[in-house]
Amino acid sequence: MTEASEGGDGRIVTELKRLLAEHQASGLYPSGMEGELVAHVNRLALGPSRDLTDSIGRFESSVRDVATVDFSLERIAPGSTIPGGAAMHRAVGRLVARYIEGVMIQLIEQRQLLVAALEPVSDVLRNVVEQVGSQRQSDFESLTAELTSRIDDLTLSVDQLRRATPGMPVELGPDGEKFVERFRGKARDIREHYRSVAVQLVSDGPVLDIGFGRGEFLDLLASMGVDAFGVEPDEQLVERARARGLHVECGGGLEWLHACEDDSLGAVTLFQVIEHLPAGDSVELIRTAARKIRHGGKLMIETVNPLSLYAFAHAFYTDPTHTRLVHPEFLEFMVEASGFAQSHIEWRSPPPPKDVLEAVPGRDAVAKAINENVSRINRLLFAPQDYLLVAVR
Repeated sequence: MTEASEGGDGRIVTELKRLLAEHQASGLYPSGMEGELVAHVNRLALGPSRDLTDSIGRFESSVRDVATVDFSLERIAPGSTIPGGAAMHRAVGRLVARYIEGVMIQLIEQRQLLVAALEPVSDVLRNVVEQVGSQRQSDFESLTAELTSRIDDLTLSVDQLRRATPGMPVELGPDGEKFVERFRGKARDIREHYRSVAVQLVSDGPVLDIGFGRGEFLDLLASMGVDAFGVEPDEQLVERARARGLHVECGGGLEWLHACEDDSLGAVTLFQVIEHLPAGDSVELIRTAARKIRHGGKLMIETVNPLSLYAFAHAFYTDPTHTRLVHPEFLEFMVEASGFAQSHIEWRSPPPPKDVLEAVPGRDAVAKAINENVSRINRLLFAPQDYLLVAVR
């Protein structure tokens, strides 16, 4: 920052830069906006002051030059190109010396009067610049207050929109781990739940696990010697996974998938993730995965089963970040349309036996009819809570 900006205007620019840095870090402003705004403020706030100050400085220097002009008879050159001209000049000079001296005295007096008249002009100009600068500082302080107020209003509006948007992250703070353990299960139980899935990827590395959560599936793959890495938007989960030696990055899965080379992945996995995504992102993710997964590789998507009314009453609505259920027939259609060679559905997480309707004893026609109806009701009400789509490229 220049010396001219170290006063009031500089403090204003510094405050604007601080506010912009905070809101740029939160994602409200695009990168580069800070520099453009600061440059604009510098042009408005510092440009006029600098120009006026420089002009006044040049004016005062000119006045000093006028004050130092030396009027002297010695500065009148006696030389001449005319033969005998120098002697004639000296003779004429002696005759008119008195008159020339009188003219010089008058010029010196005029110079003194001119300098005396110009010096107050310099003082007046400096006072004007100071008053204008003071007013401009007041104006920019008002502008800063207005900008701060507008930024606060905008931040509040964004926060309100964020809370009202389905699927946006819900910040549970220190209770987040307790929430996951209660409704998702203990880490060791989750590892056992996915062991049969991990076995299918033993020869399919590298594996990209999108939305890895606590990293149970990555732990499994690592224990089996499978090359795998994970992407997760939650920084705390990323830090914990890194502390366990897992290869993980913080960010959005779709963005990381786009960054991968075509035909470079052995598999892409999403477990209990796609129900958090907007429909457009889900479609784009499947189409992008089809380009990034090499021939023979796999796409695995596990999500809540919309064919199970039991899932509505339990799994789906316990998580406030779920946006929608995804029908298995839609996913099968999308993977087929995106170029996957084949796919199948694995039904997972059946309801506890105690919650399922039991068949009645007996082999007569009445018992048979009742049990057939019980079976239909169980398929509708108590179907498996999750399904796993496995698509082969």
